[in-house]
Amino acid sequence: MSVQGFARVVVRSRTWQWVIWRVLGVVFIVVGGFLTLASFVSADTMAGPGPAITAIAIFIAGCGALILASSLRRFRIVASPDGLVVRQGFREERTIPLTAIAVVSPLANAYGGVDARDADGRRLFSAMGLSHGYAEFREFLEERAVKPFREASATAAPGGSAAPAWQESDLSADWTMLPSGSRRGPQPVVRIRSAVGMAALHLDELRAVTSGGAINRRRHRAR
Repeated sequence: MSVQGFARVVVRSRTWQWVIWRVLGVVFIVVGGFLTLASFVSADTMAGPGPAITAIAIFIAGCGALILASSLRRFRIVASPDGLVVRQGFREERTIPLTAIAVVSPLANAYGGVDARDADGRRLFSAMGLSHGYAEFREFLEERAVKPFREASATAAPGGSAAPAWQESDLSADWTMLPSGSRRGPQPVVRIRSAVGMAALHLDELRAVTSGGAINRRRHRAR
């Protein structure tokens, strides 16, 4: 089903995600509390503070697991053409316009996910790939936020003149300014379009591509 057919997309943590952390938290608190009490009772016979420190660390880890479980249980993103309603962590629920999303990048973990930031590099929200509704949400972002932004008209050159473009056969290219996800602000990119899609390359990436091509040509000639 195309994302165009969705009136809204709801992303939330799966029940087992926060239940596991809650169970671990309770177990760690019980074990850590018991060991802490035992270490204080037998403080006179212990060779050092090591057991007490370990017990307290287990107790604190249990508290952290309960906090994480509560955070996962609260997490929810409701996406619609009017914008996103985000409740993440212990922050108040807030509304994020689709136009505020400047960068959508993958999360660096074993389960995948997305991280969205504004033009100044501030994080707007993140969603793990394990979340319920994640596949539809990623499709929603690609269609409603990423695609319109990347296909916008080319930016004017610094002097106000039209940005140079190139076209040959089924390929075309122009340049524009896209946010990089950092606080440096938008950075120039070259957009290359073909029949199979479009790629946006920052200047460093374009240099790497062209340098690789030049090296390959030199190697071919040397043979």
